[in-house]
Amino acid sequence: MSAAASSTSAAISGTSAAAEDNIADVSAEVAPYLEALEVIAEGYKADLAAAIAPHLATIQSAADRAVQAAKVETVMALVRDVQAYAAEHDDALLKGLLRAAASAIEKDPTDAGSIELIVGPMFSEKTTEMLSRVRRAALAGEPAVVVKWAGDTRYEAGAVVAAHSEVRQPSVPGSDACAPIRVVVARRLAAAELDEDELVVGVDEGQFYPDLVEQCEAWAREGRRVIVAALDGDFARRPFGAVCDLVPRCESVEKLRGVCMSCRKRDSVFSQRLSDSTAVVQEGGRESYRSVCRPCYFGKK
Repeated sequence: MSAAASSTSAAISGTSAAAEDNIADVSAEVAPYLEALEVIAEGYKADLAAAIAPHLATIQSAADRAVQAAKVETVMALVRDVQAYAAEHDDALLKGLLRAAASAIEKDPTDAGSIELIVGPMFSEKTTEMLSRVRRAALAGEPAVVVKWAGDTRYEAGAVVAAHSEVRQPSVPGSDACAPIRVVVARRLAAAELDEDELVVGVDEGQFYPDLVEQCEAWAREGRRVIVAALDGDFARRPFGAVCDLVPRCESVEKLRGVCMSCRKRDSVFSQRLSDSTAVVQEGGRESYRSVCRPCYFGKK
């Protein structure tokens, strides 16, 4: 087993056993995981059971309320070890057991999840920033999903998110160094079916989803971290889609700026269409739009 599990168990063993109440049960935060570990320790795989059993015995015999946090930490360290074992041996039964435990854990809808909104004009690297946050989460061991707008075929069709800066994000399997990132294509966010353990959700081109506010709120209530990249205004500087309605529901809102593609002197803050079309939605890249500063938007230098 991991050094984390061993050191935490040692800390539990050294605590006082004189407390009046025996608190063999850990908090609801990890109780289903503990039950799954107990099933495994009963002899599912001899080598795995032998490694887990001593740590479980330590957890169950501890009798001091002060060690509650340490017990939770030990359980999660053991879970990570079992996840690694299941991945190494491609053990579907173990994976299913842990998945069921994860789905049984109650999440607090009041503060478990969050919504982060990244806005700005075109060519301000909103998608790049969203993907960077998703990748950092995956490197920290958190499985993630990125939802790609189904109508976006400008740079690459299919389940690959591509930014103007040529940053690409396909679906990637998990590894020892990084949790998996899955890319799904949808026209409504509700159509993106998420697994229980996919607690980080990136949303690209958020302005196009009709259910943006409702679904981001629903995911946050489920305990997920939602990261949305979106245009806040259209080519006429009008609010775009439901993005502005999402603002008061977010934990954080960041407006990015680019470099004015006209004067090259100031930061760009608005998206300017290069054709006479008045359609709200017109797919395109540098051939159809540019990102400009306020003076250049109004034709002044």
